[in-house]
Amino acid sequence: MLELLKSNSSEPSIMNNLIIIILSFCLCSLVAFTYEITTQKNPDTNKFIQSLIFIGVVSTTIVMAIGDSLARGLGLMGALAMIRFRTNIRNPRNIAFMFAIIMIGISCGVFGVVMAIIGTVTFCIIAVIFKYSPLSTLKVAEYQLQFTQNSTFRQEKEIALLLETYCKYNVLFDFKTLKATGETSNGNSFERYYWIELRKENDIMGLMKEIEALDGVEDIKFRFINENQNQNYL
Repeated sequence: MLELLKSNSSEPSIMNNLIIIILSFCLCSLVAFTYEITTQKNPDTNKFIQSLIFIGVVSTTIVMAIGDSLARGLGLMGALAMIRFRTNIRNPRNIAFMFAIIMIGISCGVFGVVMAIIGTVTFCIIAVIFKYSPLSTLKVAEYQLQFTQNSTFRQEKEIALLLETYCKYNVLFDFKTLKATGETSNGNSFERYYWIELRKENDIMGLMKEIEALDGVEDIKFRFINENQNQNYL
């Protein structure tokens, strides 16, 4: 089969082209399946998985159509320059999977079958290894904790103890002063913002109740940051 798919032919046959496109589809599907089993689910997951496969097959076809023609390549650059891609990909991990798909498209498009297979298998194995490593994004939820304290708040040690009990880590990353208003008659109030990582994902309600029980604390908010940086308030 490798002899059949060598790139020394200036005009590959229809059968060769069909085999390459099918191979590209299979390798892209493997990457998409790896993404599905190693990624936290969200409403856009299925759309992104389909896009991965589509991009791989389309990029393979484009590279095959260009071939060794400089004129075709320049024409493609001009055509792409007129297209504005405004999709905002917030998660760098998703960009890595898109680059893997483009790698498959280019490798298959130039009939680099061996490189495409080796690169795809290696990438998928690394992605699965990361899933079960300490760097996995699937094991804990990350939150932003925000609350308002009045000027008489004197329970710093209690807050620190609660965060140490419920969280793997906690970082105070912002502190704001709120001036007194008609609703706030006891002087200035303060807003605190923490990044926290829970020891157990279902501990959030317990932590919320403990903080609400403290005198001088109000307007408590938890903002869940999922893998795609979507933000949901509790």
